[in-house]
Amino acid sequence: MYSIRHTVDIGNTLFTLIIPRVNLGNSQSATVETKGITTTNRFSVIPKFNQGQTQTYTIINLTGTAQAVAF
Repeated sequence: MYSIRHTVDIGNTLFTLIIPRVNLGNSQSATVETKGITTTNRFSVIPKFNQGQTQTYTIINLTGTAQAVAF
């Protein structure tokens, strides 16, 4: 989870990347499909505005390539 926006008076926005396990076997690369989730946390310094749902989510479909890396 990574904070992409943070404010002290209205909440924050987080991004979570779901990284799947990949077994490359004998190949050097493989196509990967996964999701990213943007979470918006709503907050107000005025308590009466903190009623109801305070989180919303946006799901992002992602594709890419996994490759073997030598460290």
